[in-house]
Amino acid sequence: MRSPNLPAPTAAAQSTSGPRRWADASIAGSEYVKCDCRSQQAAEIGAAYGEAASYGDQTVNCAASTHRRALLWHPRQRLWNRALVSAIEATVRSPRVAAPLVWVVMLMDTILLLGWVARRRVRLLGVRSLVPQPRRPRAPVLYVDCGVHEHGDEIRLVRHWLAGRRDLRIVAFEPASRQYTVARESLAEVPNLDLRRQALVGPDHAAATVTLHRSPGGYANSILAAGGDDREEVPAARLSGVLLCEHACHDGPLILRMNIEGAEPAVIEDLVAAGLDDRIDGWYGLWDDVGRIDARLEVRFSRLLAERDISPLTFNGRDVGYALRRLAIRIDLATSIRHADLLGPRCVRRAASR
Repeated sequence: MRSPNLPAPTAAAQSTSGPRRWADASIAGSEYVKCDCRSQQAAEIGAAYGEAASYGDQTVNCAASTHRRALLWHPRQRLWNRALVSAIEATVRSPRVAAPLVWVVMLMDTILLLGWVARRRVRLLGVRSLVPQPRRPRAPVLYVDCGVHEHGDEIRLVRHWLAGRRDLRIVAFEPASRQYTVARESLAEVPNLDLRRQALVGPDHAAATVTLHRSPGGYANSILAAGGDDREEVPAARLSGVLLCEHACHDGPLILRMNIEGAEPAVIEDLVAAGLDDRIDGWYGLWDDVGRIDARLEVRFSRLLAERDISPLTFNGRDVGYALRRLAIRIDLATSIRHADLLGPRCVRRAASR
């Protein structure tokens, strides 16, 4: 049961970390969860993941209503979240009935997503931005994709959206040896692509390598221990170092997408430490694995994002198979790029030195 505007996901989309992962990612919430009474956000995160979310030494039991709110609105996955999908599938035993209900949830979430994108566009660019504007020569766009996996669907979409409109340079990271090899072959025809076999780490990581915990199929490969028992040592890099060493003179729009299975806080901390977080013009990705792995880290991560005014827009495997969600991401990407053009040239090196 799909509308004409919401086609079935492509084979490439189904191969990424999206709906298939959600099918076996049931999150059970208890009637009461531990959370810090001084942090409502901690309570909602703890309920969303069914884990203890405490801050400091004192924790209290929060009522089941907190869990119900988290069921209907996840702090990262929003309305279309694993817990709600699992609850629908558990309550409605017939897949033929549950599937349309889940589709309706996804559609409602997409409508909310389009509304958020429109509000951001008006806030940054004004009402006139809602109508087409004449094209003018602009600086190249630097798109950084962290967590390519094997097919790089997001890279292909960004290239398709900007083809013939802007010069595009792409820096992409995929640390796992198998996924890197497949991605290098599948993306061989993409011009101006710098694909690196490196795992991104935080400012406190000094070693040249890091342990990558591999999962079946590579969908949950992570430098955190929760990633799996199968391990390999991979080259480590700081994103700030890559930008400052090889793209220091870039003065055009800079877009960052991440899907690195819980390592997002380390990358944000690295960019903040280097003074480069303000240089990012658009943040993309779901970033929901942090809370799944460590609810306390998710609380700290959420506070860091709030302090730095970072609000990522979802752009993962679950999104690329639906036309309306692709439209929302495309509009927001255009908003980020146009806003960067209005700000004028901003050299990466100068941004870090401020």
